[in-house]
Amino acid sequence: MACTAIALGAALSKVEESKLRAREEALRKQVYLLQNATVRESRREAVERFGVGPHHVKFDISIPGNEEENLSFTVELAPLHKMPHAVHLFLEQVYHELWDNTWFYLNGPHVLQAGPQDWDDDEEGKALQRFKDTQLDTLAFPEYSHDYPHVPWTLGFTGRPGGPDWYINKVDNTAPHGPGGQYQHELSEQADPCFAKISDGHDVLMKVFKMEIYPGSHEYAYFLQEPVEIVKARIVEPAVGNVIKPDNQPRKKVPKRPRMIHKDSFTAEP
Repeated sequence: MACTAIALGAALSKVEESKLRAREEALRKQVYLLQNATVRESRREAVERFGVGPHHVKFDISIPGNEEENLSFTVELAPLHKMPHAVHLFLEQVYHELWDNTWFYLNGPHVLQAGPQDWDDDEEGKALQRFKDTQLDTLAFPEYSHDYPHVPWTLGFTGRPGGPDWYINKVDNTAPHGPGGQYQHELSEQADPCFAKISDGHDVLMKVFKMEIYPGSHEYAYFLQEPVEIVKARIVEPAVGNVIKPDNQPRKKVPKRPRMIHKDSFTAEP
């Protein structure tokens, strides 16, 4: 009798294990279908509003002490067939003027990071709220293409699933920011989305790279001592359509204290 019960229990365990495996596979397929649907819709919507590309975005920045100097750099977005979801999100963010009056605030050994910054405790979260109000704060999933790796002068979204903060790769970060490089995440096989490259203004960015930072031992390690404002960002090519853009009052002061949405990029140094 005891042997029969043991055998029956083993058989039931195998059945349950089989069901769990089948369920896991079904969920995996569902995620795959949803991601592919997102990719298709992103590419379709990007083409309808912004054209087939290549797409370019020009950034005007203000370096402390050189406010009167017209400084800018331009990025070329990845081809839509390689990174449609990430490119579409970034173009929509720029189109809605969400990157106006944001900041380069972190200047690490291998990346320069930008994002919306709060001004004081009373405004906690307000800079990010503009992205959330337009539902353009994050990707649906961390899209990645092996054909568009994190080589020097490319742009990547931070965190999981990614955004809104992004960074410029100062060195070859293909390994630490590619699949498996960000081991602190639950799905470590994923990667930071790499979605654009600097096409003009390298000399301007080199000036930012050389700016003073807090030392690695400081509470605000690698933060710029004087953040650099992104005054505005505009798509170079004309877009189709018209949208209501959120209010954005230009600010004439720098953040009272450093704030970071994601510091994931600094947990895996190359």
